[in-house]
Amino acid sequence: MKRIVLGFIIVILLIFFFPGVASSWVESSARSLGSGGASTSVTNSSEAIFKNPANLAFGKKFSVTFFSLGIKVENNSFSLKDYNTYNGKFLEQKDKDKILSKVPENGLNLYGDLGASFFGVRVGKFGFASRILGISDLTFPKKPLEILLFGNSFDQKVELEKIKGEAFLLFELAFSYGTKIKSYKKRPLFAGLNFRWIKGIFYQKITESSGFFETQKNGIYGKGDFAMKSAKGGWGFAFDLGFASFFNDRITLGLCFLNIINSINWNKNTQKKGYSISFDSLTFENSDDDSVFVDQDYTEDIGSFKSKLPLIIKGGMSYKLKNFILLADLEQGFKNTTGSSTIPKFSFGGEYNKFSWFEIRSGVILGGKEKFAICWGWGIKIKPVFVDFGMSIKNSFWPSKGKGMGVLLSSGIMF
Repeated sequence: MKRIVLGFIIVILLIFFFPGVASSWVESSARSLGSGGASTSVTNSSEAIFKNPANLAFGKKFSVTFFSLGIKVENNSFSLKDYNTYNGKFLEQKDKDKILSKVPENGLNLYGDLGASFFGVRVGKFGFASRILGISDLTFPKKPLEILLFGNSFDQKVELEKIKGEAFLLFELAFSYGTKIKSYKKRPLFAGLNFRWIKGIFYQKITESSGFFETQKNGIYGKGDFAMKSAKGGWGFAFDLGFASFFNDRITLGLCFLNIINSINWNKNTQKKGYSISFDSLTFENSDDDSVFVDQDYTEDIGSFKSKLPLIIKGGMSYKLKNFILLADLEQGFKNTTGSSTIPKFSFGGEYNKFSWFEIRSGVILGGKEKFAICWGWGIKIKPVFVDFGMSIKNSFWPSKGKGMGVLLSSGIMF
């Protein structure tokens, strides 16, 4: 029975991840990641295009980001230390209990994102950038993992809860503009708009999943159905709207609405793929007998369909001291969907910049999909060239004890 459940889990994971790229909204700035993502009010180089376009209205007038490469992989249950502890070990009852207790009731979540931007440029109040981004988000129910560890009793029918999963890969061209729109008591108000043309490369979403296992005296009975829709091409658009203001000489405020209007139409190689399996009176002795299994898979062409990116609102504040910048952001999503969470995410960070050529950054994330993460990074500036590095570790101060991590490297020039 445990072998069957394990096989069922592996099949679903392979079906979902194999055709695509295994990869909070995708971070595109190493400087931002190093300070916990709290950069809505402080980023005003070409990196502001994807952070807050209103920041193009002030600050540096010319900058180019040559590249920004990053990846994040995480889950909500296990760390590398857990894997090293239990892998290959004979599991006692207390080990099984501890493993299962690490998985939340809503299931095991596997999440990853991939971002790569190339040649982002700011000239005055205008900005242009391109990037590739991919996100994969899969939640597997807890019950099959429990059966895998403990088995199930006779005449116990186990219903498999719905599996949730979505993955996509996009290429974007962004055109941005920021300007001052008014002043109030000598405090300027800036606004910015970002238009993103989107080329859809790949999309996949689980649309149906159900099944059950039942152990009886003469064998195991069960059935499972699984279906997804996919596409290998499409196009779309998205708008971001941002605002910024100086409260005084030290405090800058920022507010940005990401994906405020957006739509992606998937119209190339659109398909529905399904797989169904059932077994009757299955035992260890007849597990190699194909007549015991009845399985069927199918692929059918479907029409075009649309998907949307999640609306996310980010507000932030930066406070400048002599050799230090304090940062704080609040991010709010409105759906528990791929790349978004309804749990508010607070980001707090700082940047130590006493040296003209070197900066140290650190930050913490509370809430959101991450729940808790520690971030740190550094920046090297040898005018006009800059190199930034950032890292995040989920649920720990040390990578081996964390439940995932992200790294990001950026480089460019700034005048």
